[in-house]
Amino acid sequence: MVKTPQAIAILDSRDRQQAALDQAQEQVRVAEANLAKVKAGAKNGEIQAQKATIARSRVPIAATKSQRNRRSLPEEKSIAAPSLQRNKPQLRA
Repeated sequence: MVKTPQAIAILDSRDRQQAALDQAQEQVRVAEANLAKVKAGAKNGEIQAQKATIARSRVPIAATKSQRNRRSLPEEKSIAAPSLQRNKPQLRA
């Protein structure tokens, strides 16, 4: 029988998500370095292309941070908490 606030499952993806975040941040650093090189003697089209690369590199970072934040919410702020509270009497029966 599962009781409040007993954990039902533990997701073991933190290490993979951290590695993905580190990789994405490194890609942003590389893209920013390339942008700096391009700006030193570049045409406008090359600058825009590097800015687009940087923007694409930041998307996985934002997604990973969002996933981490969702998993770190306290139980009372989680999406499932209200439904667990409604079903609490049923779980005891």
